[in-house]
Amino acid sequence: MGKRVYIAWGFLVVSIIGLLIFIGFETDKQISDYVHLESELEEAASIYIVNENVDIPSGEEFKLNIKVLKKKGYVDSISVGDDTCSGSVIISNKSSINSYNAQIKCKNYKSLKK
Repeated sequence: MGKRVYIAWGFLVVSIIGLLIFIGFETDKQISDYVHLESELEEAASIYIVNENVDIPSGEEFKLNIKVLKKKGYVDSISVGDDTCSGSVIISNKSSINSYNAQIKCKNYKSLKK
């Protein structure tokens, strides 16, 4: 009887560990889709700044709504699956070098402040 209990507990522990690993991989995949969207938005914003001749004075910031990027065709989508996002790309001009920081808010994800 004791051997069966150990086998049952062993099976239970292995099953729980397997489930946790699976959930972790699925969560990482979901998050990577949102991070990919952030990168696409930052790239689109850099193209927008050049094409639209936006001048940002040194030491200043420009906030570009992601809906503008979508409306003007710089990005195809501001969604991850069925989750449509809102937000902006903050463009900072530091010593004549622009840095881009996408900040999105979605139903299932919110950007971390950089």
